[in-house]
Amino acid sequence: MVGIEVSDQDRRETAELRRNEPWYAEAFGAFERIWSGHPTDDDWDAIEPFMHGRWDAAQQAQVAREASLTNTAAAAEYYAPGALEPEGVRSAIAHLDVPVLLIAGELDVALPTGPAAAYASLFPRGELVVVPNAGHSPWQDNPRTCVDTIARFLG
Repeated sequence: MVGIEVSDQDRRETAELRRNEPWYAEAFGAFERIWSGHPTDDDWDAIEPFMHGRWDAAQQAQVAREASLTNTAAAAEYYAPGALEPEGVRSAIAHLDVPVLLIAGELDVALPTGPAAAYASLFPRGELVVVPNAGHSPWQDNPRTCVDTIARFLG
């Protein structure tokens, strides 16, 4: 969206925070195949636990529900070549003189905290809050922290 690259090393460092999880070895192996450029279709599903702060039965059921709601055609268009103009977005952000809150999950491999900080810094009045033990959807992993953070920001 804004031309900030998330490197394999960013993702690796974040993924390694999960080393003690029972699913880690299998999921990390899938990540390594993805990083090598030789993934299988199953590898993309195998890394799903890294997207969440917890990977229990309730979260797995939520992921299954969400999968049934995904519009794959729309998703393909969203990231299609030429769909985004990072320089134009960055220029608009640089002139956005309003408070902006970016909430990121500490364990998010899609937007690790380093790139999240770089993203927040693009806004003149940007603020980053990192939610502990949360993945790509911190409001699901730690709703109380998210609600408190948003209330403070709006207050």
